[in-house]
Amino acid sequence: MTKLICKNCKKEFNADRPERKFCSNKCRQGGSRKFLPADCATCGKRFRPDAPDRKYCSKECFNKRPSKNRMHCQMCKKEFDADSSKRKFCSNECRNKAYGTVRIAEEATGKAYLFGRSRATAKVCVEADGVRYDLDDPANRKHRDRVSQNILLTVAKMNGTLDVLLEHSP
Repeated sequence: MTKLICKNCKKEFNADRPERKFCSNKCRQGGSRKFLPADCATCGKRFRPDAPDRKYCSKECFNKRPSKNRMHCQMCKKEFDADSSKRKFCSNECRNKAYGTVRIAEEATGKAYLFGRSRATAKVCVEADGVRYDLDDPANRKHRDRVSQNILLTVAKMNGTLDVLLEHSP
């Protein structure tokens, strides 16, 4: 065994071969990539980065970094820091409120609502004269060209009249 000095940490170590330069794999990896010391962008502490683009000395400082995206919540209008410019809501509570009831404007039927957060479980309902009709019920709907935007509210007794109107409409 030969006693050598590690090229990275400068500690003495026992080597089985005289050509060894580092005491461990960690020192070998750190010793082969030397980056200039940098100042942490959050706390200002001087540190030696392990990659050329590192700006923060630790995960804690990275998590405390200032937000690039100052946003306004589309539900409660409160200002918040977003981690992505695509974020629309300040919290899960506001997001759930917003997506719980998504409104769809339907000129022919008055007010239409989409209930449920996912399209797979959503129900389209229409409110007319204070009554809410479920458009998943075939008795309450008519399609023009089978396009969902062309759903028209009907009541079972009006089906025949509406069929005639749809035939003559453009």
